[in-house]
Amino acid sequence: MQVYARPRWPSSSSRFRNLLVLSSAELLQVLVDVLASMDNEMALDVRTQENEEMVSKIIQFIKILKYPNIPTDEAERERFGRGLGQGEKSVVYQILQWSLQRLPSLQKRAYLAKYLVPEQIPQEFMMDEV
Repeated sequence: MQVYARPRWPSSSSRFRNLLVLSSAELLQVLVDVLASMDNEMALDVRTQENEEMVSKIIQFIKILKYPNIPTDEAERERFGRGLGQGEKSVVYQILQWSLQRLPSLQKRAYLAKYLVPEQIPQEFMMDEV
């Protein structure tokens, strides 16, 4: 009887430990990569992207996905955005957990959102010229 070597895949607990030791920038990159798996326009490099622009893009995208934990209070929303931009684990882990638990349905929602989200038309084009 021939015995084959089993592939040495990391166990789920070691993968989780690896996630815990990531720096905030690496953790933010993991989040961006997960979001990019839903929409290629979210494929960003957190090292080169402007922080405020990246945070606003992420927040806009998770709003489209109907992420339930975006604060409604202005001060709380600002703190949420700051925490997201700094890669705070409490903020990023919640978004990761929520999105990974619903990945197939969120991929579908992200695809359909391209066609269902109304486009912002500049006011100058909305006026009738007489």
